[in-house]
Amino acid sequence: MFHINKEENKMNYLDDRDYEDVSFIKKHPEIKGVFITIAVLVISFSSIGIYKLANPPKEEVNTINVEIEKKGKLIVAETEAHDTDVATSQAMIGPLPLWYDNSVEYDCCAKSTVTYDLDQTKATANTLTKVVTVKAPKQEVETHLMLDTYKSINENQTIFNPVDDKNLNKSQRKHQKRLNDAAMKSELPQEAETSFEEHMTKWITDQDAYKDYTVKFKYA
Repeated sequence: MFHINKEENKMNYLDDRDYEDVSFIKKHPEIKGVFITIAVLVISFSSIGIYKLANPPKEEVNTINVEIEKKGKLIVAETEAHDTDVATSQAMIGPLPLWYDNSVEYDCCAKSTVTYDLDQTKATANTLTKVVTVKAPKQEVETHLMLDTYKSINENQTIFNPVDDKNLNKSQRKHQKRLNDAAMKSELPQEAETSFEEHMTKWITDQDAYKDYTVKFKYA
């Protein structure tokens, strides 16, 4: 009669089994190399970022703000234009429109100005390169009618709904916009930019701290 050692038999059974390795990394050894590479890159980029924070570029270290003491809008160019404006109204009898318009032609003048907002203008000086950089906002072109110059030079109207102040005001708004559009398409904006740069350059280089600096401009 044989005596079977159950524990020994169990161990032998386990030892004899052909177990398959279930480890994903052991199955794919190349993945381990990828993980190591990623870890090295993360550490490298982190080190570079920390180094840059601790050691900013010399150009940034040597950049200082230039205080612009002047405030408000700086007028750098302006021009006056002589023109005519025509106000009209539909001739009517009561609620019934007639076949013609009443009109009044006016002789008038308008002034267009170009400004830069100094409150929005920033300047920085690089003591390493000796360059002052002026960051300027978008220039503003504005045209205003000189109302005291309005003079009637030609009238063609009747008593049937003649031109009144309401008609004139409507005509003036359109006329002002038209003249402003014309000013923006003219050489005035370029002349204003040149004038602005000359003005700011002189103002900056007149200061002892920046008399040997080059002034450059960037526009919004």
